[in-house]
This record gives sequence, C-alpha cells and structure tokens, in this order.
Amino acid sequence: MQRSGYLTREVLLEFFKRGQATFNDPDFQASLKQAHTTGTHAPEQLINQAQKAIFHALEVDGEWGLQQLRHVRQQYANDQELTTQFFAFVEREEMALDEAELSPEEFLGRLMQRQSEATARENMMKMVEGLTPEQQQMMMQVAQGIGLAINAKMQTMSHDEKIAAMKEQSEWETQAVQQPPQERMLVFQRRLQALQNAITKSAPDAAAQRMER
Repeated sequence: MQRSGYLTREVLLEFFKRGQATFNDPDFQASLKQAHTTGTHAPEQLINQAQKAIFHALEVDGEWGLQQLRHVRQQYANDQELTTQFFAFVEREEMALDEAELSPEEFLGRLMQRQSEATARENMMKMVEGLTPEQQQMMMQVAQGIGLAINAKMQTMSHDEKIAAMKEQSEWETQAVQQPPQERMLVFQRRLQALQNAITKSAPDAAAQRMER
C-alpha cells in the first residue's frame, strides 16, 4: 500500500477514470442527494469515502492519496493530458455536489453558467487571434464592456430569462470569434453599442414601473 513518494501518472489517470464513473452512477448520485436532504452525512464525506476506496483498490492509502491530489497541478504542470483530466475530474466533483445540494432549477442554472464560462474561456483565446498587441488590448476592453452591459441588463430578468440570455450570449460569441480579425473587432464593437442602447432604452420603462408600485 503506497504511503510515500508521489502518485504516478498511471495511477492518477485510472483514479480519474474510476472517479468519473462513480459520479455518473445514479445510485451514488441518489445517495449524495439523500445525505444532503436527511443531514445524516455531508455529501463531501461520501465523496471522500468513495475516493479513498478507489485509491485503496489501486493499492494507494486512501487518506494519503487524497492529500496528494493537491500537488497534482505542480507535479504534472507540463503534462497537458493529465492536467486536462484533472480539471475535468474536479469540475465533475463540483457538479455532483451542486446536483445534491441545489434544487433542479438552481442546478440547471449552475450547469448553464458552467457551460457558458467554459465556452467563454475558449472564445477568449480565439477572440484575440491574429490581432496586434494594441488590438488585443482594445478587444479585451470591448469584451469587458459587453460583460458589464449584459450583467446590468440581467438585473431585471427572471431566472429563466437569465438562463436564456447566457445561452444567447454564448452562441453569439461562438459565431463572432469565427470572423476575420478586423471584422471581428467591428462585430464586437457593434454588439457593445447595441447592448448599451438597449439598456438606455429600458431605463425609463423600469423607472415608470417602480413609480406605479
């Protein structure tokens, strides 16, 4: 039983594989939900127990193995495949906890948010491709302005409207970053202007509604 040294690449990849399978098991998902609902155990405790069992099956001391996970990013910083698997595993664990602790509506909103954030990270890299450093800085400023405008617009939205808005923005970004560099800049600037105009236009309506109450 391993209790020293470091976790090998092979052990980690197998641990991530078995861990993902555990999170996807309907019975395990139900046990997490029940633990949260009844308060008999914290869902985190059940997850730790399951992960310790996986390490034990791989001939690694469970408690020691869990402690070593915090060093994975540093030890395998140059291994893109393993770090990708690690981040996917961490994200899946967070989703399992969210699903156990949130209502179906709240979980759907969190899931949409995660997907939107992942798409945004991918689009951010594509957004500045082919641009000069000065253009990249300008593009980032415009993108930040779009984000602020969307957040301001969402302040008056219902839960369902916010989810729809995040989905629409994600789809728009995915299409916009496919444009050639110079056209891409114009597309983003027009988007920002349109959002700002929409906010300005809706402000009097919102004020009138408050006065009517």
